[in-house]
Amino acid sequence: MNRINFLAALLLLLLQPSYAAASEKAWEKATADGQKAIGKGDFAKAEQHFLLAVQEAQGFGDSDLRLADSLNVLADLYRAQGKYGEAEPLYRRRITIMEKSLGPEHVILASTLSTLAGLYQDLKQPDQAEPLLKRALAIWTKAWGPENPTVAQIQITLAEVYRAQAKHAEAEELYEQSLAALEKTLGENHPQVAAVLSDMAGVYSLQGQIAQ
Repeated sequence: MNRINFLAALLLLLLQPSYAAASEKAWEKATADGQKAIGKGDFAKAEQHFLLAVQEAQGFGDSDLRLADSLNVLADLYRAQGKYGEAEPLYRRRITIMEKSLGPEHVILASTLSTLAGLYQDLKQPDQAEPLLKRALAIWTKAWGPENPTVAQIQITLAEVYRAQAKHAEAEELYEQSLAALEKTLGENHPQVAAVLSDMAGVYSLQGQIAQ
């Protein structure tokens, strides 16, 4: 390597941290500006800022969690506006990044799986939501145990999907499991317990079990 090339390489090495810092600041600013725009109800401006945040985050690498976060806020924005076609691939890309960075059984990954399932529920596509919720349920049950309120809540969500698929027996089983967990952790008189009882009554009604 001649002297000029060596100096150029040395200069690039010395400047690299400052480039990284500048990119970090640009990403943080774009994200913050997007959140401010949402607070003002300006979704169009928020979209511009979040798109810029995604662009900046891509410089951190394809498996960087900052990129995953930027994809998530942009997807949430699209979903809030009913732009499901734009939101879906962003959620899926976030899942891929999180699987690579955090592993296939991380609790935060389960949250994104549940969010994407919610999008499919919005679209009246329970067959798409079911495997995502089952995977999220398995992750959270392993991490927190079957009596955790969050686990009970996703059981309820999966039961709703089963109801939409006319899988009444599967829905009934999940409602019973979630009811037992919520009664134990929250008490028999908690509003969430009452909500599950109401849901269970609906399933029994659909099956013609009026006495139940």
